Amino acid sequence: MLICFFIWFLISLISLFVAISFLSFFIEKDELLKFSIEYPFITVFIGVLVISNILMIISFFTPLRFYCIFLIFLLSFTHTFYLFWPRTKKSIEIINIPIENIIIIAASSVISFFYISLPYGEGCDLLGYHIQASRYFYEYGTVKGLALVSAQLGHQSTWFTLPAPFEAILGIYSSLVIGSFSLFISFCQFLKSLLKAYQKPEEFFLASFFLLSILSLYIHVQPTSVEVVLNVSIGMALFCSLRYTSKSPSVQHEGDLQQTFNHFLWIAIILLLSTLALKITGIPVFLLAIYLFFHNASIRRHTDSYQKFIFLITFFAIPRLIATVLTSGCPLYPSDFLHLQVPWFVGKEFSQKLIEYIIIHARFEAETIPEGFEGYKWIYFWSQAHSGKYVFSLMCILLSTTVFFFLSAKENITEFYRIYSFHVFSLIIGVLYIFSIAPSIRFISSYIIGIIALHSFFISSKNREFAFLAVIISLTLPSVFLGSVKSAILEIMLLILLGYLSFYCKSKYTKPITVLIYLQKIISSVFYFMALSIYSHSEENFILLPNTSSLERSFEKVKINDVVFFHPTNSITCGYIPLPCYANRLGFEIPLEQIELIDKEKGIAGGFKRKNHSPE
Repeated sequence: MLICFFIWFLISLISLFVAISFLSFFIEKDELLKFSIEYPFITVFIGVLVISNILMIISFFTPLRFYCIFLIFLLSFTHTFYLFWPRTKKSIEIINIPIENIIIIAASSVISFFYISLPYGEGCDLLGYHIQASRYFYEYGTVKGLALVSAQLGHQSTWFTLPAPFEAILGIYSSLVIGSFSLFISFCQFLKSLLKAYQKPEEFFLASFFLLSILSLYIHVQPTSVEVVLNVSIGMALFCSLRYTSKSPSVQHEGDLQQTFNHFLWIAIILLLSTLALKITGIPVFLLAIYLFFHNASIRRHTDSYQKFIFLITFFAIPRLIATVLTSGCPLYPSDFLHLQVPWFVGKEFSQKLIEYIIIHARFEAETIPEGFEGYKWIYFWSQAHSGKYVFSLMCILLSTTVFFFLSAKENITEFYRIYSFHVFSLIIGVLYIFSIAPSIRFISSYIIGIIALHSFFISSKNREFAFLAVIISLTLPSVFLGSVKSAILEIMLLILLGYLSFYCKSKYTKPITVLIYLQKIISSVFYFMALSIYSHSEENFILLPNTSSLERSFEKVKINDVVFFHPTNSITCGYIPLPCYANRLGFEIPLEQIELIDKEKGIAGGFKRKNHSPE
C-alpha cells in the first residue's frame, strides 16, 4: 500500500510536468498555470497519456527502460522551468500541493490498493495479455509479427507501454501497479469533484460520471484494462467541453467563454483525440472532437489552429497504427483493411475469424454461436446473459435519470438538447456502434454513463439537492429488478429517511447529508473490496504491495523452430512468466510450427514471420 502510494505520487508528479510542457503549445502560460492548479488530476492524466504515446514511439527503436521515463521527465521539467522562469513565484504554485489534494491522493491510494489486490480469475485479460504486452515492450520494444504468437498481443494499445520502464524496479508488480494508474486517477477526480459539486454543476457531472463508472464499469474489468483509461478520457473530455459550452452560473458571460477557451476547448479535444491511441471502441468520440474544433469559430480564428489539430491527430493516431502494422501487418487490426504485404501479415482468414470470435464472445460469452440463436435472435440470448443484464441495469438508471431530468427541466428541455445535442448524439452513436458489433458491458458502458451524467449535470444546474437524490435513487432501481428485493427496499427506506432530513433540516446540514446519500453506495462497495482483499491476501508485505499470487505460474520450455517458448503448466493464461509465452491458443491462430524468427541473430527482438508463406 505504501509503495503504491509512493509510485502513483511519483508518476503524478512526472505527468504533471509532461502535461504542462505539452499543453504549453496549445494554451497560454497564465491560463495553463491556472488550469493546472485548479484541475491537477485532469492535467496529470493528460500527462500520462502523452508519456504513453511518446513511449510507444520510442519502442519502435529500442526497448523501454527506466531511463526513457527519466529523459522524458528531464526534458519536460527543463521546458516547464524555462516557460515559467520569469514567473518564478507563480511557478512554485504548480508543485505547492494543497493539503486537500494530498488527502485525496492518500485516500485514493488506499481504495485503489484494495481494488487491485483481489485475486484474478484464470481467463481475465490481465493474465492473458496485459502483463505480457508490457513485458515485451520492456524486453524488446515493439516486436514484429507478435500477433502470430498471440492474437491479443496484436492490439498494441499505447497504455501498455507505461508499465514497461518500471519492470526492472517493480518486477511482477509493474503491470498491476502502474497499469492501474487510471483507476487511481478516477478515485482522485471523483473525490475532488464531489467536494466541489455544490459549487459548479460541471463538477457534479464528473462526480456522477465517476460514481457510475466505479459502481457499473470497474467491477467488470481489470484495473489495468484499456476500458478504464478510455472511460476516464471520455469523462474528463465531456467535463472540459461542458465547462466551455455551459451557460450555467459558473460561466455567465460571453466574455468569460472566450477567456475559458484555452483552458477547456483544446483540452477537451486533446482528451478525445487521445482515444485514437487506446482502442478502436473509442472512435465514436472522435466525432465530438471534430465537432468541437469546427463548430467553434473562436478556435479557428487562430492561424495555426489547423496545424495544431492535425498534429494532435498525427501524434495520437499514427504511432498506434504503425505499432499494429508492425505486430500484425494491419493498421486497423483486427480488421485486415489496408493491410500491408509483409512477411508477418496474419492473413485475411485469421483476421475475419478473429473479428467473428470477438463478436460472438461479446454476444454469447462463448466461442461459438449456440444452436437456434442465429441472426438477430442473439439479442434475446444476450439480454439473459451476464453482460446483457448489466447493460439493462444501466439503461434503467438512464431511464430513471431522464425522468428526473424532465421533472426538473420542464420548459428548459429544448434548451438542454439544443446546447448539448452533439454531445448526446456522439454518445448515442457510440452506444449503437458498440451494440451492433460487440455489446459487452466493458465496451458500451462508458457511453451510457456519459448520457446519464449529462442529464444529471443539467438537473444539478437547477437544483443540487434534487440532483444528488435523483442519481442515487436511479442507482438503487436496478437492485429492485436484478438484485435482492429486500436489500433494495432497505436502501429505498434509507434514501427516504436521508432525503427527508436533507430537505427539512436546517440548511447547514443539507450539504453533508446529501453527500452522505451520494457516498453510501460507493462506501459499501469499497468495504466489500477491502474485506475480500484482506481475506484473500496471503503475503507478509500486505501493507507495502498488493497480492500477486494469482499472477505467478509454473511453466515448461518448448522449443519450436529454434524458438524457445514458455508454456504455463498450471493455468490457461500466461500470467507472469518468461517470454515468449503461449497458452490456450484459439483454433484459428497460426500454429507455432508455422512461425519462425525473421532474423535468427537478433532473436525475438527481430520479430516473427510465417514460415514459407507468401503475403497475400
